[in-house]
Amino acid sequence: MAAFSAVLVSTLLILYIWAAERRLARFVVFATIVSSVLTVAAFLAEEKIYIKIQPSLFNFCFSAVLLGGLLTGRSMMREFFKSQFDLPDWVWFQLSLRWGLFFALATVANEWAWRGLSDDDWVSFRVLVMAPATGVFMLAQLPITMRGIREETAAMRHAD
Repeated sequence: MAAFSAVLVSTLLILYIWAAERRLARFVVFATIVSSVLTVAAFLAEEKIYIKIQPSLFNFCFSAVLLGGLLTGRSMMREFFKSQFDLPDWVWFQLSLRWGLFFALATVANEWAWRGLSDDDWVSFRVLVMAPATGVFMLAQLPITMRGIREETAAMRHAD
């Protein structure tokens, strides 16, 4: 039921952004599609294992998109977030690399957790370890993001 609620909230967020700004937030759309497919698979198969592997598949997809983009010379973070942030290319590439590696590590961590822990311990791991780790990692990316914004803004001021 929680998975369906998350998909519903994400869908409502997409609709709200479209109504308010007439744009689609690519990251939110991508995440909602991945979550929807995995949630429907879990429901149809009536297997809780799909709920346990959903974070692994989700993280693997993001890691593959971000790191695969770098291999082809594209910063996928820019593709997802360019409407929210105006950053120089080097910052986008650094963020894509960092987040790609984070999602790869999160994939491995979830695989270890669901295979080696009880159901209750796996839930605790997701809530008490992975959620805070993601928040801390996100905060750790703020300095490079802010430095990128400052450098871009300073460069624009000098150009005037």
